[in-house]
Amino acid sequence: MPARWLNARAVVTILLSGIIGAMLGVGVGLYIAHMEKPWYRAEMQLALLPGPDVPPDQISNYWEALSRGQAPKIAAEVLAQPRWTPTAAKAANVSEDSVLITAGVITDTTLITAGGEAPSAQAAEAAVTAAVQEATPLAQSVSGPFVLQVVQPAQGTAVSQTTPASQVISLAGLAGAVVGVGASLLFVRSRASRGTARGPVGAPVQHGQPPRPQAPPLGHNNALPQHGGLRPGPAPLAPQRDR
Repeated sequence: MPARWLNARAVVTILLSGIIGAMLGVGVGLYIAHMEKPWYRAEMQLALLPGPDVPPDQISNYWEALSRGQAPKIAAEVLAQPRWTPTAAKAANVSEDSVLITAGVITDTTLITAGGEAPSAQAAEAAVTAAVQEATPLAQSVSGPFVLQVVQPAQGTAVSQTTPASQVISLAGLAGAVVGVGASLLFVRSRASRGTARGPVGAPVQHGQPPRPQAPPLGHNNALPQHGGLRPGPAPLAPQRDR
């Protein structure tokens, strides 16, 4: 059974507040979606392998050395150096502060993931490709008798890193509706509580004051009762002073 304070007028007020809150939330979501800058990430996968100059009878030893993970980590650190950023930005046709190059080793493998981030998908793919091409000779030279081979190129791997505008607008509208309904519920309930505390119309409730005595009805004899029909005697004379 609904609460007494939840009448038809209160329901309409709550619904209108929810609609207004949702509209305001959608407006905020549109503003956020418009102000958010696009950002994409593309990735390349490379494998660090024994070089062609390794004797066939020594290949197993080199694979064992690769499995320890030290050589792939060194190569990944070289690929992630900021010195490759100017080349990546030039290839992506963007400013240097709009490009980010990263690299890391896939656990328990000799695979290295190199990533490039930029304001567009094409820029991200071009940036990471250019950075890897320039960094590969140095990465191979510091890793020992190993070579880097591209396992997966960056073309077609760019993915947006920003939240879709439709999702931002939907979440903002939902949040606005929840806030509007919640605020309206609190207002309607507090108003109903104040109305209940006042009591019925014309009979306000007064706290902390004693009840007022009622006046006697007209015609009521307020004289003191007379007992035994006795009348009061004359008042005694005041003593006189001698002259």
